[in-house]
Order: sequence, then structure tokens, then C-alpha cells
Amino acid sequence: MNRMMIKLSQRKGNWVLAFRPRLIQMPAPIQPVDDPFLPFGKAIINATADLVAGYLFDLASYMALGAAGLIALERTIAYVPDPAITILHGPFASPDYAAAAGAAVFSVDAVTVSDARFAGTYLKAGVGVFAPVGADDVGLYVPEESRLTYGQIALHLIGDEVVYADSTDQFASAIRAALKAKTI
Repeated sequence: MNRMMIKLSQRKGNWVLAFRPRLIQMPAPIQPVDDPFLPFGKAIINATADLVAGYLFDLASYMALGAAGLIALERTIAYVPDPAITILHGPFASPDYAAAAGAAVFSVDAVTVSDARFAGTYLKAGVGVFAPVGADDVGLYVPEESRLTYGQIALHLIGDEVVYADSTDQFASAIRAALKAKTI
């Protein structure tokens, strides 16, 4: 059984927290930090790790900060505790980025793709693929030994309404409370 299947069997619920950091919406205590995306990401993960199945990281949000943003993305992904799933949202428009999603660069469990035709390349590289199923749900293509499967699990995305629930010193507690309110 591969790493993705082990994580899926141990996950907590079906909620994935979509993380799209924006400087203008950062909580007041985080805004003055030189590179705020990493401490903000760590605070969110610390507040929510026991409540979610995983995290979806928006690549474009991190790229807005240039190299510092990509370093923050890499470190935030590495900070996510097992068994939470990590998903890199591109959405990737070709199969050419499979190596970047794998262990060589970001080491995520899955990616989003703009076209399901590209799923096979990512799966063969050992990276899962998430594709939209509904407005807030995603289906999962899972690399499982030698066969490709679809629909092993449906996950529900939740995002900005939780991540930016509060901008005060109590933002971590507010994020946790907002997530609990949405997922119960």
C-alpha cells in the first residue's frame, strides 16, 4: 500500500482546508512579519490539524511573493503532520509538471489538473490527482500499486470563510471555531 492510501485510511473526516494566503487579508499579528505566509500557515495547521483530512495549497498565491513565497510553500507543506493529505492546486495544464509535484520538489500527495486527460502522468509519478465533482467537492484519482482508480473518496473543500474568520490576535481560535461550525 502506498503512502497516499495509508494516509487516506487514517484521515480525519472528509474536509480539506483550501489555503490561499493573501497579504492584505493576513491577521494583524502576522502582517508585520517579514515573510508572513509560513507563520500564518503554521498557525492555521496548528489550529486545525485534528479537524481536517488535509490541506489544499494555492500555488498562485505563493508565487505572488516570488522565491520567498515558494520557499514558504515548500516549508508549509513539510509542516503538515501525517496523516493529513497535501494537495497542490495549480491547476496544472499539462503533464509536464509531474516531477515538481513529487518528492523532487514539493512532495505533495496530490495535485489539481485543468484537464483529466493529464491524470495518468501524475498518477504514474506517484502523485494523486483531485478533480472537481461538484461546487465544493473533489473526487480523487489515487495511484494504487499498478492500477489507477477513481472515486475512492469524495472530499469537501472549505476555504476563505474559515482561513480569514478573524484578523485579531485570536485568529487561530477563530479559525478553529469557524471550521468546527462548518464541518459539524
